[in-house]
Amino acid sequence: MKRIRKHISVITLPAALALVLVSAWSVNTSLAYFTTYAAAKGSHTLALGTQTTVHEEIEGMEKHIRIENTGGTECYVRVKVFAGSRIELSCAGNGWSRKEDGYWYYSGIVAPGEFTEVLVVSIKAPEGGSEKEFNVVVIQECTPVLYDESGKAYGDWSLSLAPAGKEDSQ
Repeated sequence: MKRIRKHISVITLPAALALVLVSAWSVNTSLAYFTTYAAAKGSHTLALGTQTTVHEEIEGMEKHIRIENTGGTECYVRVKVFAGSRIELSCAGNGWSRKEDGYWYYSGIVAPGEFTEVLVVSIKAPEGGSEKEFNVVVIQECTPVLYDESGKAYGDWSLSLAPAGKEDSQ
């Protein structure tokens, strides 16, 4: 019986000591986590992307659209205009061109605080309709100006801002 106890003591004592040492080491690390802090003062505004604002004026059966860059970086701008299926729209403006995706792209780079040229949307209502029976919806998007290796500016319309910890689904 003494031999069994001695054998158990020889195995148990080193295991118990190892457990105590590991526990003591872990406690110090945990205490350091809970007692360490850092103080910070001051502030700095971060720009997470470009920002633009739509400015619209209506004159008769025309909507005049200008986009203002209200962000802190240069950007490219595009606009899409919608109305009901019975409403006929036509657009025109210096520096604006329509692409296959239905958007009107502004060709110039819009610097912070500056505006695009005016995009004029002409509205043709159906016969017998009144001007108050429809809405013309303007959707605008912007993307930051990027530069390739040769220094040529371009816009990447596939960019998106994903929440922290989430990957882009594209």
